[in-house]
Amino acid sequence: MKEAIIIIFLKVIIVTGVLAQGYEWQPSDLPGSAFLKLIEIDGELFGAVGNGPLPFYYPEYKYQLTIYKIVPASDGVNFEMEEVKSFNSAEHYSTITIDYIKETSSWLFYQSAFVSSSKQLYRILLYDKYFNLLAEETLDTMGIPGSFHTDTNGDNTYMVGSILTPLGDKIMYFNYSHKYPDSLSHIQITQTFPNPTLLISSMTCDKRTGNLLIFNYDGLAAVDTNLIVSMFYGYNKIRTFRHGYMINIEDNYYSHGLAPQIINGPKINVVHKYDSLFNIIKADTFGILGKDNYPFLFKSLDYKNDNVVVGGHLEGLGSASDFSQIIKRFYLAKLDRGLNVKWYKQFGGDKAYVMLGVKMDENGGTFAYGYITDSISEIPNAYLMHVDSNGNNFISKVNDANTRASIRIVNPSFGTLTISNPTNIYCNIHIFDIKGHLVKTFKLDNNYLQCNVADLPVGEYFANFVKDNMLIECIKWLKLN
Repeated sequence: MKEAIIIIFLKVIIVTGVLAQGYEWQPSDLPGSAFLKLIEIDGELFGAVGNGPLPFYYPEYKYQLTIYKIVPASDGVNFEMEEVKSFNSAEHYSTITIDYIKETSSWLFYQSAFVSSSKQLYRILLYDKYFNLLAEETLDTMGIPGSFHTDTNGDNTYMVGSILTPLGDKIMYFNYSHKYPDSLSHIQITQTFPNPTLLISSMTCDKRTGNLLIFNYDGLAAVDTNLIVSMFYGYNKIRTFRHGYMINIEDNYYSHGLAPQIINGPKINVVHKYDSLFNIIKADTFGILGKDNYPFLFKSLDYKNDNVVVGGHLEGLGSASDFSQIIKRFYLAKLDRGLNVKWYKQFGGDKAYVMLGVKMDENGGTFAYGYITDSISEIPNAYLMHVDSNGNNFISKVNDANTRASIRIVNPSFGTLTISNPTNIYCNIHIFDIKGHLVKTFKLDNNYLQCNVADLPVGEYFANFVKDNMLIECIKWLKLN
């Protein structure tokens, strides 16, 4: 089971893109995307979509990350994605997670770069709200990244992540002090956490005690800001383990995680409400008996306006050897703080969905995000869906890999860039030079297009094809005289 979880998380987490300014930027030259995270800033939602292959298998390729503003329509159901900033990496770093710190109006990006099968480079980048680079911290260490998680409490933002090594798992730890908004502390590696530390599945700040609530393979640890364990709660206490998410709401704790249906058998998803000592007040289960269910991989629980929303897969690790490849259903459920279910809905069943997280909006609606793996190309495609406050009026957007296969460029090109579009995919074309500078834009609105590029110098260029504010293809081409 542990080995299976490692494979899954490597595939899920490392597919994402890179974001860093002050470097030389180039578009990604392989398809693949995932909706990485949704972040709320002053009541508005912003999302991050990463493009690029898996660096664990393709260390020679570059990565892209685009930040979008999620704009709700007046009907409270539909939404659009407006591009805020897109970055193309000339380096080999992929972004594991990002965060926006409202207290300092700054962005934090947590990245890794492949060195060998057991070694990675890590870095943390700090930007102001306009994406100007303020500071950078790097670390060279043994180990492959598992999942990294961030949260803010008071004057500090914390990051805790798993580093998987042949000699035992480690913990990466980082503390960003808001009192020094333009600088970063050193990245720390520690093994003080109770073993095994296999894949921390979530970390949140306990606003009541100031501790960090770390959900890992064996249960829940409450640790102080020096990573000294104050309490550890295994399955016998909290009745959930392996993978989950826990938050503190006033004097109560809420979790959404796994519980066994039978010993060493398939798992069921369970949501709990605890008192301040982690005694269970109420519990409810979600999933299908006899099936191996599994929570959303990064964030399976969210809270807003006295409502709790949870999300999980209805086919999990025990359903197939490759979790990301199997066709599966997933669910969303909305509950009040007493865990009374307001609605429960199932989705999917037609594609290989891998859901990473859930987020509530200001209108009581719910977003869920992740990616869909194409059954033919095995390419992951970023996926975002929304339902209204009653779980109805389902709307979704997907960065479909099938659209990429039909667009072709005559390569090399001379004074004219010729594009073949046999399936009539209408989109915008952004031409970048080798340094990542936008040099031309065109509109693809026919099945055949010739673009005048005679004024461009000889050299290598990238054509980004953008549809509904999402990158659907990036093609590298050579301009000759």
